[in-house]
Amino acid sequence: MQYFAVMDQFLEDQSDTINAYLERVRQNAGSRRESAAPGEGAPSLYHLPMLRPATIVRFEAGKEIVVHRKLDLREDLFASHHTVGGQAVSKVDPDQHGLPVMPMTFSLELMAELASTLVPNKTVVGLKSIRLFRWLAFDEVEPTSVELNARLMSEPALEGGARFQVQVQIRELASPGNDAGSRSPAAQGIVLLAECYAEPPQGGDFPLTNEHPSPIPLDVMYKNLFHGPLFQGAQPGGRSGDEGVESSVVVLPRNRLLASNPDPDFLMDPVLLDVSMHPITGWHLEFPDQSGRILLPIELEKLELFGPRPEVGTRFTTRGSMLASSYRNFVHAVDLVDQDRKLWSRMHRLTFWRFYVPFADVNFHGPKDEYFISKEWDVAGPRSTVASCIRLDVPPDQKQAGMRTVTAKVILAPQELDQFRTVTGDEQRESQWLFDRLAAKDAVRLLWHARHGQRLFPADIIIEMKEDGTPLAHRRGASGPEPFPIVSIARNGDVVAALAAFGPYAGIALEHLQGGASGLEESGFLKDERKLLDRFGPDRDEWMMRLWCAKLAMGKALNCDKADKAGSIEVCDADPETGRVKVKLGSSLGEFFPELRSGTLIAHTARDGDLVVATSFCERAST
Repeated sequence: MQYFAVMDQFLEDQSDTINAYLERVRQNAGSRRESAAPGEGAPSLYHLPMLRPATIVRFEAGKEIVVHRKLDLREDLFASHHTVGGQAVSKVDPDQHGLPVMPMTFSLELMAELASTLVPNKTVVGLKSIRLFRWLAFDEVEPTSVELNARLMSEPALEGGARFQVQVQIRELASPGNDAGSRSPAAQGIVLLAECYAEPPQGGDFPLTNEHPSPIPLDVMYKNLFHGPLFQGAQPGGRSGDEGVESSVVVLPRNRLLASNPDPDFLMDPVLLDVSMHPITGWHLEFPDQSGRILLPIELEKLELFGPRPEVGTRFTTRGSMLASSYRNFVHAVDLVDQDRKLWSRMHRLTFWRFYVPFADVNFHGPKDEYFISKEWDVAGPRSTVASCIRLDVPPDQKQAGMRTVTAKVILAPQELDQFRTVTGDEQRESQWLFDRLAAKDAVRLLWHARHGQRLFPADIIIEMKEDGTPLAHRRGASGPEPFPIVSIARNGDVVAALAAFGPYAGIALEHLQGGASGLEESGFLKDERKLLDRFGPDRDEWMMRLWCAKLAMGKALNCDKADKAGSIEVCDADPETGRVKVKLGSSLGEFFPELRSGTLIAHTARDGDLVVATSFCERAST
């Protein structure tokens, strides 16, 4: 944010105030060196709830302080109630949640507490120019450590009664999962301090066009957010309209937020500030088009505070307004009004980033037994084998590093998460590893529900890759009524297909038609089928790809999908009306599968746009 120019004389008058204060700080520091090492006159952090676990690494009285703090789920209990991806991700382990991330409001509390060590005995009356550049994620295996740097700015605040401003940055440090750390900040802002809070303005009226009672029940709203019970302070009812929403919220207990402090004396109330945003994010659920309404705050122009943290149980009215929207952002204003109709806090121009992750019929943050980002794909043709096929078009936003991590946390079992950690470092390989497994799990879930009426969580299915690359699905936890179905996976670019079947064989293959046929022609893999291909005239290229996919699908059903083994599968006939392809096994494969070497087997092929897909269950052709 650019600072406004002010009159020189006014600046001179204010600089006298700043200089007088700095001189008092220096005098209070005594005769120690200007740069005091930790323990040599550095301030105590014990009374500051978010900084109590921190260590001071550098301190210059009246100038700068640098601390290091570990983001520890054992201490920061609130983080397990603020998990991107939701709370309910496993029936086997109810304590498995999405990705715990530092709430914006707790980052602001950290900034405020650190600034107060540089400007002691003053009141934090707000923050401005807040930017959140990346998530500060919690990890139970490899805890993240952060460095907080606060520097007293020479310019006076000159706004809202504030007289001092402190620039604070939060930066990730090196960790086992992040060897280099980050040179750029994860978050930054300017903390405003004054002698006391400004007189709170009146809340005023909050007119709404097309006003109506808020139609979204609380349970539905919180099912669509990612906040656990420690953050669920919104109350029933409220009024909604074109411009936004007005609703009641309550100050929640603080005794379970930090393990070491049952009564944290926050300089603000980070939970209340977070809760104040819930109704406006829930307001988006009123609109039928939910595209891009997975929201995370990334900027806040200014936060004004007009009083200390309120007592537990106090009720407020929150007013959330829509200011602007674009493809990537929503911009809101949020006021908290007390029972005397006076403001306790005001957020100016709060910007949310929009993630485009498919909602399907339920929200991404809801229970994962109901949630699919894949779609059932009816390409398997007539069959006697009980099977399901899905198509997963990997959303571009879900391939982003942060959302990949979120997806991993909500779909993988613990042992799979351990394997996933070893894949990190190669974005393409990491994405393929993750979404191939998600596709296989979705196919299993779809088929299991059709057969047993039970919905499964992805995290309660384990996909093991055998040495030959064949996926194998296992149940996590207690055994079920029968073993999981066999699965097969095919990928082409950002499209993943998966096939699950209750039967001895299942294989799927997927190829793009555009440009693929010429390569096949040159390879010679279909040399025995050239006469058959000549029957298809102008559709020759398409059927060349269909026959190739049929051979691949059959090979994958037999766990031998390599090109040389596929060459041991010969196409005998193809039906252009049904897409059915008849094949027979060559002598080398017939030796391994004597039960299949006589007669012909069926593969089903289909075209969907530029994609050609084939499935096979090694079923015998009737004629």
